[in-house]
Amino acid sequence: MRRLLEDQLLAVLREKVLHPDVITYTMKRFEEELLRAVGERDGASVGLRKLEADLERKTANLARSLADGYSASVRAELAQLETQLAGVREKLLGSRQEIVRMRIRDTRRFVESRLAELRTLFNSDPITIRTEIAKHVQKITLTPEGKSYIAAGTWNVLGLGSMDGAGGPTRTDRDIRFSIRVAA
Repeated sequence: MRRLLEDQLLAVLREKVLHPDVITYTMKRFEEELLRAVGERDGASVGLRKLEADLERKTANLARSLADGYSASVRAELAQLETQLAGVREKLLGSRQEIVRMRIRDTRRFVESRLAELRTLFNSDPITIRTEIAKHVQKITLTPEGKSYIAAGTWNVLGLGSMDGAGGPTRTDRDIRFSIRVAA
């Protein structure tokens, strides 16, 4: 009975969840949400640019101080400012929409390659299939309904398993919810 349910569930997952149109739609929504978030973050970039300019000024002043003579404390403070400056620049770089689009393109390629692997793996032995599905689905709930079951869960497109924190379990822009009727 269990094997029959698993086979039916796999067939429907292949057909409905792993369908190229579903993946394209999900990746498009992911891109839209990410670009919207970047757009909102661009407003915060003004403050980061001011901080960057301030850190550059402080760094230059400390570098001039070092030119007059070596000081371990000035050198340590300069290293700390340079670290902060690098962090601010990384945040500014990550918020540029063209960079985000390139990262999305790379993510899309990653997802497409993983899907190709999944299609191949779905023809493997049951243990391999279960292991791979566990990377994408945290939980599948079977609910009896008459002479059949409703299998429900959430498919993580990126195959990253359960993720907590920012972009954690309540994020759905990279997830596909599914509800499938399987015969008993």
